[in-house]
Amino acid sequence: MKTAFTYLGGAMATVVNLLNPEAIIVGGGVSALWDLMLPYLQHEIDSGSVAGFQNKVQIRRAELGRDTGIYGAGALFV
Repeated sequence: MKTAFTYLGGAMATVVNLLNPEAIIVGGGVSALWDLMLPYLQHEIDSGSVAGFQNKVQIRRAELGRDTGIYGAGALFV
């Protein structure tokens, strides 16, 4: 799990460097492991992002948790 979280955090650091977003929202089934993965994500973003960008981005857990995809798919058919 540690390796997976480290790679995910590295990918997020790349997104931060390319797009400089205000927030990254983590949803789906992986969000059930939020307390375990957040320190790894934050560390990778802090160490792999351009200076100044990492302080702006917020990493948040999706409010719908693992049901995010279900609601999104349902919204396409309404």
